[in-house]
Amino acid sequence: MKVSMFFSLVMMFFGALTSVKAQDTVTMNLKECMRYAVEHSIKMRIAQADNRDAQIDRRDAILAAFTPQVSGNTYAYYNFGRSIDPETNTYSVITSFHNGYSLSAGIYLFNGFQAVNNLKITKTAQQMGLTKEQQVEDQICLATMEAYCFKLLIIEGD
Repeated sequence: MKVSMFFSLVMMFFGALTSVKAQDTVTMNLKECMRYAVEHSIKMRIAQADNRDAQIDRRDAILAAFTPQVSGNTYAYYNFGRSIDPETNTYSVITSFHNGYSLSAGIYLFNGFQAVNNLKITKTAQQMGLTKEQQVEDQICLATMEAYCFKLLIIEGD
């Protein structure tokens, strides 16, 4: 797998150099190549998206732990019909409208350290995501360095 990844990065690097040379004669040094590879890497974008998801999970854990739960309900119904009036023994038309509203709020005083554990889990996941993002960046830089040095060997070898 590493060999195929290396060759795919080499081919991508050669393609990038070819497209750059076709447009302008711009030469890139190693640092610029690494910066370009990191900025345009799909793996890096995926790692950054995972980190944003971890940040959202952490925010949700904080909100769930320290904010009250509020719920509200409303209902309404409309009745109509005929009925017999027992005093006069005649029909009467009855129409009625009923509605109701409710609001409730609650907050956990103690939930078995679930909120604390969720906060710790999300903090750890966020730190792991940052570490993974750094690892992906390092892998991209290393592959770019290998491709750059390989390209230099080919150019100087000719």
